[in-house]
Amino acid sequence: MTSSSSGSNAATLWWPSRSTVWTVSAKQAASVARTVLLATPLPNHRDRRPGGRSRPRIRAAHADALPLGERFATADWERLLSDEVHPNEEGYELLARIVAEELERRGLIATHAS
Repeated sequence: MTSSSSGSNAATLWWPSRSTVWTVSAKQAASVARTVLLATPLPNHRDRRPGGRSRPRIRAAHADALPLGERFATADWERLLSDEVHPNEEGYELLARIVAEELERRGLIATHAS
């Protein structure tokens, strides 16, 4: 399994759309990894629309993308940022829980015993 992150800066400076960044990243990662996971971008204060115009496009192109952006957005995201863009400690803890839950749900890591 491989993990790669492409933030808003990379997506808006030189690519025509964020969904293109994710598609290219997925293809590159797939060339070296058996499992590739993409995630929707997090809401932040730099984007003009906190709901994220790119999330629906990414979701349409990659239906199995991890719902990081959607779940972060429903968790009072503004208090989970340390600056305009980056999560604070609590925000990173939430992201780690979301990723762990998604990996378990997809059978990529062992489920915790109750």
